[in-house]
Amino acid sequence: MKWLITAGVVSVVAAVSLAGQETRVLSNRLNLRARPLEGSEVVGQVNQGDLLVVLSAEGEWAEVQAPSHLGVWVKGEFLKDGRVNADKVNVRSGPGVSYRSVGFLCSGATVQVRDTRGDWVSIVPPDGITVWVRKEYLEMPGPPVPSPVQTNETDSLVSVAADGMPEQSTTHGPAALPEGVRLENLAPVLGQGAVIKRRGVVERVPMAIFRGVEYRLVDEVEGKKVKVAYVRGRDTEMAELLGQGVIVTGRGWWLSGERWPLLYPDSVARLHLE
Repeated sequence: MKWLITAGVVSVVAAVSLAGQETRVLSNRLNLRARPLEGSEVVGQVNQGDLLVVLSAEGEWAEVQAPSHLGVWVKGEFLKDGRVNADKVNVRSGPGVSYRSVGFLCSGATVQVRDTRGDWVSIVPPDGITVWVRKEYLEMPGPPVPSPVQTNETDSLVSVAADGMPEQSTTHGPAALPEGVRLENLAPVLGQGAVIKRRGVVERVPMAIFRGVEYRLVDEVEGKKVKVAYVRGRDTEMAELLGQGVIVTGRGWWLSGERWPLLYPDSVARLHLE
């Protein structure tokens, strides 16, 4: 399924720095990728309960220190007696130059060798070798969210034109809890109240109203229909878009017991499917 965006402008916000925070994984067989993209190479997997150290964030993705059980690769000719013997050596997600780099090592760096495959050596990931994971599958230990601060100021968005270039970047204060969301109902996950985008086909929530919500977005993944988000607000507009592809931008909140975010839309753009 291919999506074409017909709206000229979308909105995003810069990710909040999460450097050094340790998080717990919420899902089994969660892919760790070489880049913050769904189609990027899978470097390895983690399971529910595993701990990861977050170094930075970008949109819906978190950059984490590559866990020690992963095998990352360097060219064998650049190693001698467990040390790097070249000025700068790429560390790759697989045994070949066609695999993405996930970091680099400088001359004299020590490595722990795991395995060899031809000219390539698998090593335990040293500090600074990073991979990417979807933030929605990570949990923050301890108190999930601080008490919201009410403010009369609104968060400025980074306007992004069709070529992806930002035009401005200023933020004023934290997001207050919206109507229908209570602090005690929030799940302890990263990204609560962040501005997110979700694309999918508009459907009514079947059988019963979900927490006062009438509409949801669904998408097709490997031939199966999956939920993407619940959408609260702009019901008249959503009713007119039933069965159509859209991209919704707004603040997302993850509630306890729900895997998909509750999205309060700021904008809804119609998409065409090919």
